[in-house]
Amino acid sequence: MDNAIELPEELQDYIFASSEPVHLVVRRIIAETQAMPERSMQITPDEAIFLRAMVRLIRPTAILEIGTFTGLSSLIMAGALVDGGRMTCLDISDEFTAIARQAWAEAGVADRIDLIIGPALESMARLDGPFQLVFIDADKENLQAYVEAVTPKVPQGGVVMVDNTLWRRQVITDDAAASTVTIRAFNQWLVAHPAFDVEMIGIADGLTLAIKK
Repeated sequence: MDNAIELPEELQDYIFASSEPVHLVVRRIIAETQAMPERSMQITPDEAIFLRAMVRLIRPTAILEIGTFTGLSSLIMAGALVDGGRMTCLDISDEFTAIARQAWAEAGVADRIDLIIGPALESMARLDGPFQLVFIDADKENLQAYVEAVTPKVPQGGVVMVDNTLWRRQVITDDAAASTVTIRAFNQWLVAHPAFDVEMIGIADGLTLAIKK
């Protein structure tokens, strides 16, 4: 969570205490991942609560996640699915998703999740959809390609959520790093996309919602 516009730990705890209870595995996977060198790849606890709320509001029967890591986002979204709903997760890492698989099993949601290991664009080409909710939290170089690939698979009113669109606040600085330039360009491209109404939210490291027209 190092990349995030973070809330103090005490406030994060208060958010959990003031929301519907989360499964104990959610708290464990947060703590376990925060002890890893790659901890910045994990979504923040308040973002996890927001994702759960989105699932409860939209009530999708099919969710697509691009970038699963150790499983926090998929764990909490799968737990909020309607009866019969399914989630498809795409990732390239067997190592990190092994942690996710264990968490899904412990939380009793493994039977709702299909995990596909391999390059996401190749995997997406084999998926029919429709997906009423999509969460993209993967390599930033391919953000535009991911949105373009998923757009035909999202029905009217469906939502594509893209994480890290504030990029440690660097999008509003003169930072010329390739990653920052890429995300600035993506944000400009997405807000002008004719297929979506776009709203950026200042939660975690920036979360952009693209609602299919």
